[in-house]
Amino acid sequence: MKNSGSSTPFLSPEAISRFSPFPSAQTMYRAHLVDPQFEDIIAQATAQVSPEVWERDRGDIQRIEQAATVEDVLDLTPIASGLAEPPWHRRMRQFGDEAVPLITQRLRGARKIEDDHVRSLTYEHLLSALRWKGEAGASALLDCFDELGIYGQSLACVSLGLLDARDAAPTIWAFYASVKRDRSEDYLVGALWGLIDLQEPRAADALAELLFEGRYFYELFGFLSLAGDIQAVLPLLLLSTLGARISKDVAQHAAMSLVSIGHRVGGESLLAEFEKVGSGLTGQQKHREGAVDDILATPPQTAQEYFALFYRGLQPEDIDLDELRAMDRRLEQELEDGPHPRLRPSSLPDEKPGRNDPCWCGSGKKYKHCHLREDQRRHRPD
Repeated sequence: MKNSGSSTPFLSPEAISRFSPFPSAQTMYRAHLVDPQFEDIIAQATAQVSPEVWERDRGDIQRIEQAATVEDVLDLTPIASGLAEPPWHRRMRQFGDEAVPLITQRLRGARKIEDDHVRSLTYEHLLSALRWKGEAGASALLDCFDELGIYGQSLACVSLGLLDARDAAPTIWAFYASVKRDRSEDYLVGALWGLIDLQEPRAADALAELLFEGRYFYELFGFLSLAGDIQAVLPLLLLSTLGARISKDVAQHAAMSLVSIGHRVGGESLLAEFEKVGSGLTGQQKHREGAVDDILATPPQTAQEYFALFYRGLQPEDIDLDELRAMDRRLEQELEDGPHPRLRPSSLPDEKPGRNDPCWCGSGKKYKHCHLREDQRRHRPD
């Protein structure tokens, strides 16, 4: 394999430089579906960093906690943000399958909501509510899938994967095929989560194709660690060595993904792949064997901890309160100083995020879909 832009697009400096250091909204959405305490962790951290948020949201929290019926809680979906979000989800989990038709009815109409923020919030909340409704929830998701907007469909893929809805695999794969060429959004991430959670064999093919093409989004290497196969070995080997000249972070991600795949496929398969590269890159046979030994000498648990968000989700120890306080102070200062032009993602979190940048709170959502409105409201002149 020669190092040329045409044969190895994954080694292109331009492609590697596009690697995003921020998880997508779909990944953060899944994190709170895997562990319901995820939202409480975020809420507690937010309350400690910004006590005024508790005062702001306290009334909404009380309204949600006092809502008596499914319809009452669903009517309060638009206010279930910030610290009011965890109570909304807790209330919805308290209802049984009788809530499913009511949730589905709201989902079918969500596409008509004109406000981007409210529409995104509605999809996130209603789809997460169905995730806890077992077979009834999975069936409802499949029934209304085609009526959802593209963001809703991406999140629905995540919920279907966690529900172990095996019959949803064709629907998720078709959605993936329809969005995989869209480089401006992260819709494919939801589909890939669904396919990986369902242990769909085609997920490995999709990941290998994205890797070869140099589609470097935040989740790619974590996904490869979870579900990559022998197809990804050579690109990851080259990235972990030659790619270090462009980005040490990407090279390290590639090396850790290679550890996971190496333990899955075994030493003989690794060596056979390495031999395809030729002596010009990896040296003589003993050097190739040494490279295989080095990979397998790293315990798979090391890679699992490295990609912790993909294996165990967010834990309390992962929250840096001092950094959150610093970000909050910087954001307040930026907002008080007035509007600024959109900032590059690489400048975050030291400056106020642009509308399409990841939100400062760590939710993984775009700023315009998360704290933009609240921040504007907090700093609006009386």
